[in-house]
This record gives sequence, structure tokens and C-alpha cells, in this order.
Amino acid sequence: KHLELELIKVKGHSGIKGNKEADRVAKNVMERLTYNICEAALEAAWSFNRVNRTIFQDITHIIEEKVTWPLFKKNTGLNCTMSSINNNFIKHLKLTNNLLPTLEIMKERRYDLYGDVKCRMCLEENEDDDYLIYCQQLRDKWLIVANNTKHKCN
Repeated sequence: KHLELELIKVKGHSGIKGNKEADRVAKNVMERLTYNICEAALEAAWSFNRVNRTIFQDITHIIEEKVTWPLFKKNTGLNCTMSSINNNFIKHLKLTNNLLPTLEIMKERRYDLYGDVKCRMCLEENEDDDYLIYCQQLRDKWLIVANNTKHKCN
């Protein structure tokens, strides 16, 4: 009852006309299917982002549509011709979805690297989206941002 098993792959269609073309087409379709599945998973992840994880919770009123969507349109499609424009688009998209790489998000991803690190500016509190606004060490920077914004709007 000593059974030895050796598996050998045999090309079942070797030498058949059109087989290589059929394999190429099948591989191409499979790659597109895999890409579509990955793309759908990415869209699902974005739709259930950190702000909107509770199913059916309506938070659309939080987004300033008159500002946000024109900004996105300005940085997409034929307007997105340089990597700097693409980088700005990505930053705006992450900001809208509360996915900027704050220390709290980095801890979720790689706790082994970040552990219990606190805000890099004050070394007192955990750094998340909200705390970046309220950190006293960043107060002067936020005043500059506010003044620059007012100046550009006038």
C-alpha cells in the first residue's frame, strides 16, 4: 500500500491550430475580470469610508457640494495632465473621505511601526483628523491658512 503519485502537466491542446490564440484571449479576459473585481472592491471601500461606515446613514449634508464637486471636476479627466494635478486630486479625495495619513490611520495599518505615538507637534494627544485642527502647536499655521483663504476669496 505504498502509493507514489507523480503529477505531470500535459498540454491537452498541443499542436491544435488556434490554441495559443484561444489561451491568449482567455488570459486577457481573466485579467480584465480580475481588474473589474478589484475595481469594484475599491469602489465599495470608498463608498463605506470612515465617515459613512454606518449603512444607510445620510451624511451628504456634510460635504459642501458647491465647492467639492467643481474642485473634483477641475482635477479629473482631460484636465488631469500632470502628476501634480493628480496628487492634488488624490489629497482632496482622501480629505473628503477622512483618509489622510494621520498617525491614528497609520497605527491602524501598521501598529507594529507606530505603536502609541502621539501628535508629532505637541506629543500629548493622538493625532487624527479632528485633533489636527485643535492642536495648539498648529494654531498659528491654521490662522495663516484662514487668512490666505480669505485673501484669495476677496
